[in-house]
Amino acid sequence: FDIKDILLKAREELKDSDPGAYFMVMLAAYAGLRRGEISALTWDQIDFENFRIWIHTTTEFRPKAANSEYPVDIPEELANELMEYRAAGIDEHYVLPGSFENRRLRCRQLTKVVTTWLRKQGIQDKKPLHALRKEAGSFIFRKTGSIDKASRFLRNDRKTAERHYVGQTERLLATYD
Repeated sequence: FDIKDILLKAREELKDSDPGAYFMVMLAAYAGLRRGEISALTWDQIDFENFRIWIHTTTEFRPKAANSEYPVDIPEELANELMEYRAAGIDEHYVLPGSFENRRLRCRQLTKVVTTWLRKQGIQDKKPLHALRKEAGSFIFRKTGSIDKASRFLRNDRKTAERHYVGQTERLLATYD
C-alpha cells in the first residue's frame, strides 16, 4: 500500500470527524509508535518545544523492550496539531480517549475503529496498525538507504528491522552475463 495515500486519506476523512482515530494513524506512521504506546501516551510525554515524544515506563505502561525507551522525533506539523487537539480539552492526562477498565489496552474501541478504517484503505494485514508502522520504517529505509536509521525509527535492533520490518523493494537476481 502507498503510505502517503493512506496519510492523505486520514487527513481528509478522519481529522475532523474522528480526531482520536486520526492521531492514532499519525502517531503510528510519523512516530513509529506501537499500539500500546499510542494507547497509553500521556501529554507529559510530548515535548512540544523540541517536537519529541518520550517513550518510557509509566505507572500504566511498560515498553515492549529496553531499546523501546527512547525519544522519538515527530514533525513540527504533527506537534502543532497535537497541541491544538490538547487545547480542545478532550482529556487532561491521556492523548487519546479510552479506559483501562479491566483492560491492558486503553484505546481498545478506538483501535477497532482504526483497524476497520485501515482495512477499507486496502491494508488487509492481521494487524493493520502494525503494518502501517512497518511500512513507515520501510519508507525511511527507502528514503535514506540506511537500515540503521530505519531501525532507530522503529526502535528495534538492526537485525529485527532488517528481517521483519524493512521490506525488500526490488528483485535481487544473480546474473552472470
